[in-house]
Amino acid sequence: MTRAAPPPKIRSVTRHHIDALTAVAAVGTRLADGAFHAWQSAHIECDLALRAWDAAGPGRSATAHFAYRAALDREEAAARDFEELCRLAGALTTTGATAHVG
Repeated sequence: MTRAAPPPKIRSVTRHHIDALTAVAAVGTRLADGAFHAWQSAHIECDLALRAWDAAGPGRSATAHFAYRAALDREEAAARDFEELCRLAGALTTTGATAHVG
């Protein structure tokens, strides 16, 4: 029979801890905002590359397709970065919001 782990010790969180968590969450939010703008820019570039590929004449279609695929890769990378930063910023905000001042 396995013994259950003891409950975690409850530690009092000081105003300093909450202020630090709030500051870290604010930085995370600003980073996520920058990542959103990077994704938005990459999305526009991807849309333009898709339109260029669609409009490409004979002999230029392969090059336009390559440019579109590269733009799509950049957009997907920017979307992943944005998603991860939002997740981190949200986790930090939640942690700070549920802390108990002691």
